[in-house]
Amino acid sequence: APRFGFQASSEGVAELESALQRVKRTPEMCSSADVLEWLLDPDLQSMSSIRSAGDFLGKGGWWIVVGGRPSGGIIVRRGQGLDSAALRSRLCTGARLRAVEGVLGNRLHYTLVSGDGPECGWVSLEAGGEALVEPDLEGYTREEVPRAWGGFLHR
Repeated sequence: APRFGFQASSEGVAELESALQRVKRTPEMCSSADVLEWLLDPDLQSMSSIRSAGDFLGKGGWWIVVGGRPSGGIIVRRGQGLDSAALRSRLCTGARLRAVEGVLGNRLHYTLVSGDGPECGWVSLEAGGEALVEPDLEGYTREEVPRAWGGFLHR
């Protein structure tokens, strides 16, 4: 049985990240605690927040498109703002991305690594409470897995 409610695997870490994103949206959270420290300390849980995946992955991080299946993919915009022009084609579910820079708010500036869709642009991490893109830990070598994950993928 999983000790912390998730399996120590890339899939388990992705499930954990999804759950942490839901917790992060809770209004009581602020922005200073490390994820693992937060998980292990109930006092921190009561008064601080968790960082977003982007804080851990930053520039060059690998991402995968998980949303947009019903609509033929997710919207890609030319610029960072939601008011920026949308590109004609959508980024298809399953596409793998590389971050051009760290996550800015709920937005990711990417270049396409594999899959169908625009070669580069800006996408939202989530919309309407649903994840659109998530960290793709399979894109990391063992040495590159962010230390913030506590080495779960090294075991």
